[in-house]
Amino acid sequence: MGCFPLWEPEVNVLEFVSCGLRGNASEENCAALVRQVMWSLDEGDADMAFWRELDVQSPLYTYALQLPHFASRDHFPRLDGHWWLRNFPKGLDVFFMSRSRSQRSKLRRKYKNFLARFAGKIQVRCFHSLADLEPAIVDMEEISSKTGKRQVFGFGFCDTPQIREEMAVAAEKDWLRIYILYLEEKPAAFWRGTVYDRCLQGDHVGYDPAWSKFSPGIFLFLSILDGLREEDIKSVDLGCGDAQFKRCLGDLRRVESCLHIYAPTLRGILLNLLNTAIPCATDCAKFLLQRVHCLEWARRASRNHLARQHREPRPIVGNSNSCDEVRTG
Repeated sequence: MGCFPLWEPEVNVLEFVSCGLRGNASEENCAALVRQVMWSLDEGDADMAFWRELDVQSPLYTYALQLPHFASRDHFPRLDGHWWLRNFPKGLDVFFMSRSRSQRSKLRRKYKNFLARFAGKIQVRCFHSLADLEPAIVDMEEISSKTGKRQVFGFGFCDTPQIREEMAVAAEKDWLRIYILYLEEKPAAFWRGTVYDRCLQGDHVGYDPAWSKFSPGIFLFLSILDGLREEDIKSVDLGCGDAQFKRCLGDLRRVESCLHIYAPTLRGILLNLLNTAIPCATDCAKFLLQRVHCLEWARRASRNHLARQHREPRPIVGNSNSCDEVRTG
């Protein structure tokens, strides 16, 4: 509820990754896929099926909501925005001119002020080979460990064997792109992504809060745009979420949803009830706190509580790691 887990049951999930549907995504094919998933759940193969980042305008989303019976249907799909920067600009001036007048003025001012404030003390390095991984990981870990989302929620980049394996594979295929901004020879911000099919996809980003008033993340992104002008890149995938920098830098927003179908069993129905009731209760609590002007206080209190919990040493059980993260943006 909010940021606090009430129950964490073990669940068998039939999961479909983002953009996993290949080929002809016609209405007939999407309906056939959903019916096959429902049959698989009915046979007991899983407790629920789960789609990540499913376009709400797609026929697959429509049939996944309509075809299941009432008890198996997702009654509270979580919606989120996914941002892209289309038509990759060939230089900063082209990018600035593609923004609105107010955005253009703000971005130019931030960029120039940053250059003036740290004149002669700025370095942007690109890491993309296997030999580059170790120093890049050390610097990204140093930055990420200081971010709020890592300290409070345990999210963001974390040096784990799984992440290292992902980056090694990407480096071998020449997909990996890690950009790190150094200020006064200290790592201040990073952008870790992959280049595939002419799209630069951001996997992990972060900046040192000590430099937050200078917007180092935006400066790094603008430097990346300027440095990639000669590469054959068509777009930038900024990921899910409506963070301010994504609204500022992106020009295409697509509404997506995390959608479930539950098995027609007692366990599946119970999971459906929980996944419906808890978001409703969370929204009601937010509404009431907002009405009494206590919402920001409650958010600060919950973040402080989570930060204290995260700093406390906890026993390690099995091979789990709170920093392991599947990208959703």
